Amino acid sequence: MINHKKNNEQAPNTLGQEQLVYAAIHIMTASRCKYLPLHKNGKYIGNLWLRDLIYFIETGSPELSCHKLNYDLYSAFYMIYKSKHEHKKITAY
Repeated sequence: MINHKKNNEQAPNTLGQEQLVYAAIHIMTASRCKYLPLHKNGKYIGNLWLRDLIYFIETGSPELSCHKLNYDLYSAFYMIYKSKHEHKKITAY
């Protein structure tokens, strides 16, 4: 994670693929960020939105919600991306 100083605080400006969902939510809420860029192996792969992470945790079986907090960000990002594009395909017909 790369940090920069803003108003005498350390504020992250990127997320790494290996970070966990709960850590990303904590970083975003503490920094008051709606989204942060996600990198895999040093390459930008997309923006990860706080609202998408919350939706990811809330959807599906309630028993899995606490487990989803421990998913790595790349897995969560992939599942969010996949569900958004499947929904677009279904509604397009």
